[in-house]
Amino acid sequence: MIPPSHFRNMTCVSTALHCRLSVQDEANVQPYFKTFFTEWNYDVFTIAEMLEPNPLTIITLKVFLYFQTVRALSLNFDLLFSYLASAERNFLPDVRFHNAHHAVDMIQVCCVFLDKFPPSFSLIGDMDLFVLILGCIVLHEGHPGLTGEFISKSRHPRAIRYNDRHVIQMYNLARTCTAIQDPEMNFFIHAEKDIFDGFRKMLIRLIMKLDFHSFFTEMTVLQTKIVNSEFPNEEEDKLVIMSNLIRFADISWTTRNTNYFFRWVDKFNDEFFAQGDLEREMGMDISPICDRDFVDTSKVNVAFMIVIVSPFARVFSAFLGPNKFFKKDVLEDGLEANRNCLQSWISN
Repeated sequence: MIPPSHFRNMTCVSTALHCRLSVQDEANVQPYFKTFFTEWNYDVFTIAEMLEPNPLTIITLKVFLYFQTVRALSLNFDLLFSYLASAERNFLPDVRFHNAHHAVDMIQVCCVFLDKFPPSFSLIGDMDLFVLILGCIVLHEGHPGLTGEFISKSRHPRAIRYNDRHVIQMYNLARTCTAIQDPEMNFFIHAEKDIFDGFRKMLIRLIMKLDFHSFFTEMTVLQTKIVNSEFPNEEEDKLVIMSNLIRFADISWTTRNTNYFFRWVDKFNDEFFAQGDLEREMGMDISPICDRDFVDTSKVNVAFMIVIVSPFARVFSAFLGPNKFFKKDVLEDGLEANRNCLQSWISN
């Protein structure tokens, strides 16, 4: 379902009551939603602070109401609220980067791209959009602020359970699908069984594509498909598009304006250093880029942008087609400006 170009009134009494927002709070927040779906350098931090302690829950519900997903899929609003509130509580407050604010940021990026590139996402229907937005939450829900490699080498019970393969993704999917079957969170209560089964199957396939170990493989899949004049035209193409949109949303903080970028980059570095501190405390070898005593963060972040973000951005740009917004706002004023800023620090 492609979003309308105009902004709909998304005030929802039920959301406000559930989240204990006063009428005045709802009125104060409403103006910040008017650019949520269109503004590239949107300040997620400000609106998240205004909506504490439930920013992810409220914003996700607002997004579903905006796209009329709740009505289209006959979802139970109260139970959907209960599920989202539970998912938000699973995000750990001490995790600096992979937290609820990052999930909100990813959702906002997806909304912007759906608004600015309707033809590129024309295959996405109501259920697909629901899975796409929910995928932004499930991907990092309860993220421990530790890499999968650390979880495996520390012999964490989850690594043992999932045989060191896709540990974070497998755990999150199992927890999500279990939660939704809880009578107090089963927002598919009015839907046929095959509707939930289809949702579950799509969510699993989507999240499994987003394991970082599959980053370059999935990028190559998109790169190969876009040279086919018939792309996109099948169910698998839709999953490729959805997974790559979430992938870009996940790393898009490197392509925002410089002020916003540096707020995220500090959190990004802090999370790795926290892992390094834990590894030192446990007597383990400190993982690359996790040793705060030796790592040059500017060099690490430049390398991340050159090796990871830039190649992916080029492929994603080719998928979207020629576009002034992506070329100027995302690449020139975002990614390139941030990289040049860091490189100037390294040179000095």
